[in-house]
Amino acid sequence: MGQIHVYAISDVGCRRRENQDTFLVNNMVEKSWLELILPTTGLYFSHHGLLCAVADGLGGHRGGALASQLVLQALATKVFNLGGLADYAAAQAYFAKYIQRLHHSVQEQSLEDPQLAGMGTTLTGLYLGQNFGLFFHAGDSRLYRFRGDFLLQITRDHSPQGLSLSLSEQFATYGSSIITNCIGGGPGSHCQPDLGKIALQRGELLLICSDGLSDMLPVETMEEILCRREGPRIAARSLLKAAKRAGGDDNIALILIERT
Repeated sequence: MGQIHVYAISDVGCRRRENQDTFLVNNMVEKSWLELILPTTGLYFSHHGLLCAVADGLGGHRGGALASQLVLQALATKVFNLGGLADYAAAQAYFAKYIQRLHHSVQEQSLEDPQLAGMGTTLTGLYLGQNFGLFFHAGDSRLYRFRGDFLLQITRDHSPQGLSLSLSEQFATYGSSIITNCIGGGPGSHCQPDLGKIALQRGELLLICSDGLSDMLPVETMEEILCRREGPRIAARSLLKAAKRAGGDDNIALILIERT
């Protein structure tokens, strides 16, 4: 009998006072840690699948921590609806529409309270069903696949650095923290999430993380840790420790998903 092993963890890092990174595993939203093992032939996975996501509140914006939490709490309420999605096309339409609703909801809340003006969050996650998988992505959090001994970035950062060189030059004067696509972020912000197919084969790992991990660790270091094949719990904690040893400049959140 196969199973999916999920381990998620979040940490404030070494330089921030507040943790704006939040993660979701099915209907559970947390900022600490969480572990889940699902049999792939069990009733839960066959009826509901697996939903995981990381949300990184926009740094420097009031309400970033609230935005990341609210978005994932709203997404968590939809977990038990997802099993009714017949195929990838249905899931793609569902997530595209719902993420837009989340975007407008965060914008509306930020307009109602001046203290929350401009609040927003990244959102990167995936849904694995019995017969298909889908990822959704807005911002500069990331989704990776670890296959063999190599870590491949699946998503593209929605930042000047993640776009073409010519567009990057247009944004160069504003610094490296600009997000060109996010949930919320103020009346003029843009939200057009990337959606795509994703699969998780036996022996592979999927990694969802905020930029507090990916900015601190080069891919080679992450590969070295994952190549030890110590399981999601030890690997996730090792990645977190390595990011903090490298400086821990930002909040850190990550989810490791393994199929065995």
